[in-house]
Amino acid sequence: MGARLSKLRAQILNNKGLKALSLLLAVITWHAIQSVISHTTAMKDIPLEIKVAGGWAILDRSANAVDVLFRGSREDIAILSPEQISVVKDISGHDRAGTMSLELTPEDVRGGRGVRPLKINPDQVTISLDREEEKRVPVRVETVGKIQDGYWVQSVACVPETVLLRGPGQRLGATDHVQARPIDMGGRIRSFKLRVPILPVDPNWVAYVEPNEVTAEITIVEKSATKEFLDLPVTVVMAPGSSFGVTVEPDRAKVLLRSRAEVLDTLAPTQLIVFADCTKAGQSGVIECPLQVKAPPGVDVPQIEPATIRVTLKERAAP
Repeated sequence: MGARLSKLRAQILNNKGLKALSLLLAVITWHAIQSVISHTTAMKDIPLEIKVAGGWAILDRSANAVDVLFRGSREDIAILSPEQISVVKDISGHDRAGTMSLELTPEDVRGGRGVRPLKINPDQVTISLDREEEKRVPVRVETVGKIQDGYWVQSVACVPETVLLRGPGQRLGATDHVQARPIDMGGRIRSFKLRVPILPVDPNWVAYVEPNEVTAEITIVEKSATKEFLDLPVTVVMAPGSSFGVTVEPDRAKVLLRSRAEVLDTLAPTQLIVFADCTKAGQSGVIECPLQVKAPPGVDVPQIEPATIRVTLKERAAP
């Protein structure tokens, strides 16, 4: 037994220099590896997802996002981005209303290939649970920006007009509408349709929206003015070769025109023709004929007074 120990002692003490060199190389290698993988970085505002049991919803929460500290190689840290990362806390086994504190650990971090999460800040969040309910509410959408001069937004409508909300009952009771993403109207002159998402109802509680997008229908019309023309003469249009003598009552009319203000300002009464079309009249007598107006292009005629006139047709005496 003594001889065996002496032999072991001799093996240990032999080649001291080689063994010391091996130890030194091992230390250098360890430090080299540590220098490669010991780079750290903090990812800010990583979304915090809290999974709850069916039929339950988050009423309040102390944080919607957290910061995560990662360690890894220089290369892996360089390609790390917040879009790859999420923090998920699963409390689906909890089914009681009330307030609770949740501890966040590196095990709750998802994503980040080649790196290791070290710490989450804050490492605790406080939440309150409530029963989940449903409610249908209208959608509102606002417009931003200025359309071209000479035009105005006549209407903004959403299709569908309402969406279904699911969330904590206490919050849904105080929610009377949801807001869609604002629509930029800059420089527009024509009506259009656009798909727009529904904005989050509140940052402190999660509402599930169905559908989560709507179609906004925006009607744009050209600005217009109106102007009345009084005492315009009425003309009766007869078929070619007609032998009827014609009298009208009344023989004057009032016309309301609509167009751009600069067009109406330069419009003269002589550019308007007020007439009754009697080209299909086949015999003498008294007939009611609707009045019509021929106006320049771009000018509308929303109103004529009177709307009809009495036209008396008489056969002319033979010469």
